[in-house]
Amino acid sequence: MINKKYIEGIYKKISKMNKADDVQNFIEGILTNAEIKDLYIRIDIARRLLEGESYTIIRGELHVGYDTVARVKRWLEAGDYEINRKKKKSQKIYEPQYADGTLLAILKKKYKGANILTDIS
Repeated sequence: MINKKYIEGIYKKISKMNKADDVQNFIEGILTNAEIKDLYIRIDIARRLLEGESYTIIRGELHVGYDTVARVKRWLEAGDYEINRKKKKSQKIYEPQYADGTLLAILKKKYKGANILTDIS
């Protein structure tokens, strides 16, 4: 079991870093290349979901499983804002509709670092 105090310490350390090089050195120091790749892929999944790509396209292009895409989708949908599900007939998937704007705008309000979802290509 991981002590919550240690995890909070990591978050505080990252949040105090002002330079991209510092964050890069920290992440490369604690994560393996495979873990960094997994993190990048999950961020890319989030970006693609925000752009409206279907699970099928994301899974095929990124070579990830349905559960991975669904987990990222749940993370995107987590929060205190209201989500009304509206079935999209053409793709037969469910797209959230947000009362207060786009999902990305809501995430940017909730998470200061949400720009990472659009800044990575």
